[in-house]
Amino acid sequence: MNYFKSTVKIILVLFSIIVVLLLLSLLKVNKRNEHFTSGFREMYRPHIRNVRLISDNYYDKLKTNTKLFFRKIGLI
Repeated sequence: MNYFKSTVKIILVLFSIIVVLLLLSLLKVNKRNEHFTSGFREMYRPHIRNVRLISDNYYDKLKTNTKLFFRKIGLI
């Protein structure tokens, strides 16, 4: 009987600790950021990133080709 009571007490303590930890983690998640703006940013950020990468690539190619052209005609 004594063993059963101590086991029940240990289980109750562990359960209460788990519940408290879960509640604390949920409270921290809600304070982390605004859900609307992060969801909105999640929608348009990949498109902005792709446009930036494409334009940087285009600019680099244009710059390289321009330098090559001017070198070929002897201006640089």
